[in-house]
This record gives sequence, structure tokens and C-alpha cells, in this order.
Amino acid sequence: MKRKRENPKRIIYYRDLLNDDFAGTKIKTQPLDENFRYIHKNILWRILSFLVYFLVAIPVLFLTCKIALNVKVVNRKAIKNLRKTGYFIYGNHTHIMDAFISQVCITRPKRTFIIADPDAVSIPGVRNLVMMLGCLPLPSTNGTTKKYLEAIQYHIGKKHAIVVFPEAHIWPFATFIRPFSSSSFRYPAKLNTPVVPIVATFEKRKIFKRCLKPRMVITVGEPIFPKQHADLKTSMQDLRDQTYNFMVEHASRPDNVEYFRYVKSDGKKSEN
Repeated sequence: MKRKRENPKRIIYYRDLLNDDFAGTKIKTQPLDENFRYIHKNILWRILSFLVYFLVAIPVLFLTCKIALNVKVVNRKAIKNLRKTGYFIYGNHTHIMDAFISQVCITRPKRTFIIADPDAVSIPGVRNLVMMLGCLPLPSTNGTTKKYLEAIQYHIGKKHAIVVFPEAHIWPFATFIRPFSSSSFRYPAKLNTPVVPIVATFEKRKIFKRCLKPRMVITVGEPIFPKQHADLKTSMQDLRDQTYNFMVEHASRPDNVEYFRYVKSDGKKSEN
């Protein structure tokens, strides 16, 4: 069944399907230096991080997601058997709140970390707060790469969850899945850790349809386990293909509301 084409709220023209970003944050990215800490061993920092995450951030973000955004989660029971293990969540990137939605609507009460661009820790004065909320910024140098990979292994060993957005860039309200490679699936393949695919779609509001944005619906897929006795490259590709196919299947549903329409650019600018 084909999706019914309706007039979108906005048309956005793009040039590069893989690299264009429509987050609209305009943050000047600062590369991470060799002294950047991914793992904090200071006991006071850890206590403060725990308090900020569980007693402040999670309650506030939960209310934001449930009341302001009215997020709906389907099949959260799929992760029921993963409570005593670490795992990775892979999802499409359609909202600036995507990462927090995963933390409070899907994985809670499990401590959850998010792989993000370095611009997430580039805002002066809030780096420590962002790190306490679970940010794992992508490394900028060989030295930070080593620490970054150690941090991923550390958190999986602690039975935490890690959120990955393989599309990399935010395309608000996109109703299709952009292409992505198998490279980001190196983490679960190498650590022999399950992948939980999720996909964000959008549905019409039951009331105030004309003045409210569509409701976000997060569908949680069944865990995907790395292939046993397969080489790393094969395992990465298999995890990627199963994740991608799950996302495409659900994003293609006819009830996925097209609030923004993305059109390949011919020199035009986005229409409001």
C-alpha cells in the first residue's frame, strides 16, 4: 500500500544525501585535544554525574518527551531480556531530541550513552554537563580514538546501552531512511554485543491536527546478534543490513506522515 501524498508543512531542498545536516544548531566545532577524558575516575565527578543523570535529567526529559512531544513507543518489551547485558541501539536521526528520547523512553533505567559529533561538547561552559548526560563525542586524533574505543568497551562491560545514529546528520521529520555504511557496526561486531534497531515515524494527532506537529512513534525491533564464527567484515555487514531493512520496512508504512518533504536541489532554497 502506497503512502498517501499530502501537502507538507515545508519543502527542504538538499544537495548531499549523506552529508547535509539540517539540525540548525550552527555550533562551531572544536576538535578534541589529547587530554580529553571519556572516562572519569574521580569519585566526586561520578557521584555528581549520577545525581544529574538520574535525579534531574531523566525526570525532566521524561516529562518533556511524554507531555511536550507526546512520544509513543511500540514494542519496548523487545529489550526485556537485555537488562543484564550491554547493547547498542541504532536508529534514524529525525529530531534534535532523538538521543534523549532513547534514554528516557526506551532504555531507562539502564544508564545510556550517545555517540555524537564533537560539536556536542563544543559549547563553552557545558562540556561537563553534556558528558554527564552520556555524550561520547567522536574522536579527532589518534590519541583520542584510543580513549574513545576504550570508553565504548568500558560502558558495554558495565552493561550500559550505547545509542548510535548511523545516518550521522539530523533531517527533521524525514520519512525515509538515508543510506549508511557498515562502518559504525564495528563496535557490536567486535565486542559480540547485540544491536537493537529502532525507527522513528510520525502519525497525525487526534486533536489539533493543524496546529501541532505530528506525533513521533518509536518502534523497537527485536535484538540482532552478531554472526557467530564469521569474520569481522561479514558480521558488520550482516548487522548493518538487518538494521537497515528493519528501518526501511517501518519508515515505508503508509501512515508515516510527511510533515517535511525533502527534494533533491536544483539550486532552489527551502520553502517555509
